[in-house]
Amino acid sequence: MTTAEMITGTTATAVAAEQVGLSSLVERSRLALLSRFAESVPSLAAELAQDPTSMTVMDGDALIDIDLGQTRLYRDDGRAVAEAQVLSYLKKPLRFFVVDLSGCNGGTDLSRRMTDFLVKECTSLNLETKDLDVKPNYQGSYLIVLGIGLGFHLQKLITETKVRHVFLVEPTPEFLRHSLAAIDWEKLLADEEARGVIFSLSTSSHPNRIISEIERMFAIEGVPFIDGSFVFLHYPLWALKEARERLADDLQIMYLSRGFYEDELIMMTNATTNMRNYHYNLIDGKLRPRREEPVFIV
Repeated sequence: MTTAEMITGTTATAVAAEQVGLSSLVERSRLALLSRFAESVPSLAAELAQDPTSMTVMDGDALIDIDLGQTRLYRDDGRAVAEAQVLSYLKKPLRFFVVDLSGCNGGTDLSRRMTDFLVKECTSLNLETKDLDVKPNYQGSYLIVLGIGLGFHLQKLITETKVRHVFLVEPTPEFLRHSLAAIDWEKLLADEEARGVIFSLSTSSHPNRIISEIERMFAIEGVPFIDGSFVFLHYPLWALKEARERLADDLQIMYLSRGFYEDELIMMTNATTNMRNYHYNLIDGKLRPRREEPVFIV
């Protein structure tokens, strides 16, 4: 490999991009990411502008790998590696299913009556109900991509899984920076959004933060869609592997019911009884004068 094939640093990368005709692609991709994720990821603009310490590996006018010094990210043509990885994954994808609904209060009297009613209605409409208790197969679940790298795996992965929500995680900002010259982010995002796909992005490097951001996305977009979610690990970084392992446990907890009808009846009964029988004060939402408060720092 010649020196010209390895590009490093902001200036060198810009020169190389011009030489291989990638400057417009890089700019379009950068603007596509910033226009969608700059608000949710405030550090994104600075991260995309950082001087990379790794070097890109070119095959003619195509960026195919990232040289990390001691090794390379893909150790081959990243396009072929990503293609093989996705094909292997699709044969046996890592998916999370909610197989035990006991924690979702599905066994309460009202829930049972509701379930019986729904089954009866489906039957009257000649809809199949024999598959109600098996794993879901619908176009509405989540795809969590742990690792972007150069992004060669994204298009096929999103297309084949047919999901509605995609959560992208890349804890190494310079990989995301290099991906601007590897794939057409503008086209990828625009095409999938036209199909109804919703994208989220995280550049956090700690599993706790990654899990927190994923859970926040679930809360906003809908917890029930967790059932059937896909989780794809692109490269074996500790933070990504740890997030994948913890996600399996956290998803089961997230799916637990936050309450059910019979329980709410008890709560409302107790609340109204206490308010009727005991003196109480109410705090309204009016603004109050600011007052000094002590602060203790330990």
